[in-house]
Amino acid sequence: MRTALLLGTLGLAGCLSAPTGLDRDGGSDDEIDAAPDAEAEHVWPPTGDVDFRAIASGDLGGNAADDLVLVNVGTQHTGVFLLITGVDIDPGMSTLATTYTEYDRIDSLEPPVAAGVFGDHVVILDNPPGRGRITVLDASLNQVAQYDTGGPAAPEMARPSLRRIGLGTSGSIAIINGDDLRLLDLGMIEEDAPMFIAPPAPVSTWSSVRVIDVYVDTMPTFLAGLMNTSHTSLVPMGGGGQTWDQERNGTAWPTQVTGTVSVDGVDDGRVDLVAFDPIGGICMLDAVANTQPSCLVVPVPQDDGIELLYGDFAPDPDDDLVILVPTGVAVELNALPKFRVAAGGITSDAAPSSISVPGANARVTGADLDTANGPRVIVQVAQDGELACTTVRPAGFQPCSQ
Repeated sequence: MRTALLLGTLGLAGCLSAPTGLDRDGGSDDEIDAAPDAEAEHVWPPTGDVDFRAIASGDLGGNAADDLVLVNVGTQHTGVFLLITGVDIDPGMSTLATTYTEYDRIDSLEPPVAAGVFGDHVVILDNPPGRGRITVLDASLNQVAQYDTGGPAAPEMARPSLRRIGLGTSGSIAIINGDDLRLLDLGMIEEDAPMFIAPPAPVSTWSSVRVIDVYVDTMPTFLAGLMNTSHTSLVPMGGGGQTWDQERNGTAWPTQVTGTVSVDGVDDGRVDLVAFDPIGGICMLDAVANTQPSCLVVPVPQDDGIELLYGDFAPDPDDDLVILVPTGVAVELNALPKFRVAAGGITSDAAPSSISVPGANARVTGADLDTANGPRVIVQVAQDGELACTTVRPAGFQPCSQ
């Protein structure tokens, strides 16, 4: 019954074979126990040839605060690290972390990679030759499952992502891996060969399609934000066998967008797509009412790597939008405090001055590192494992320690 809803509305991609590639334990017992820098008491960051390509946050330590999961694809200490807030992480210190709690060796992690925390599980997506692959770990980073997604490998320059959506009895993970989209019921992630659900293939009118977001609209329909060479659109799937060329309310966004996040911006109980439009700025497409996006001009340069974070980052009860612009040697942070939608379109409070946080080829996540349920912060990990923590204050961006 766990997948009845999914199977009733979508096509089944097929059952997978038994796990392939790595040993279920990720190596011998000696390899697992011999964590990097063991003699130095788990010093962070690890030394040697490291290359951190993914970061995720979630409460794995049971302390009502988010912890950090970091994925290293370098030739040394390849695998996943866990840093616990209150043990390894102290946002009040100038150095966010100097130790790590757990490490799990995963040989031959192939970029591009993505990571996510889903309840008490850590899920890692990587791309060995020809296929996407999922590795599932428990809250202590013990490997409990590994299997292929059934889809092709993403190109190395892709930015894959793992999103939780409210589809199925337990919720599902939307695996966006390059041009490929798969759905995995969270109730099945520890099984040896879970069933992945694949939406219908794009029709000829949607050549060069790229999935940029996916979320539930009204059950059992969910919407995918799709982009081809000419425009972006919301496309319903499920609930009636729609194909990828049926655009919701004719919502054609006449440009290619970068950076997306799905929010209930109009407070109508339905989620809408927010993205960075290099022509219009930050735009939102209302899945119900709008036929054209509503935009707010922001002084942010166009960049294919732009990411958006949405949540309560400033010290007030309203949600904010944070715009991340990677430069290769740093991440430029911009914010739209109290980001909201009114009758006249998108509005926000005055944006603070942007800042540039150093970190080569950094990856970024939002996290709640305050056990007293304070505002979220922006955490980035550089390629070499150096961490930076930034918060949004009334005076603008500041390091978390100030």
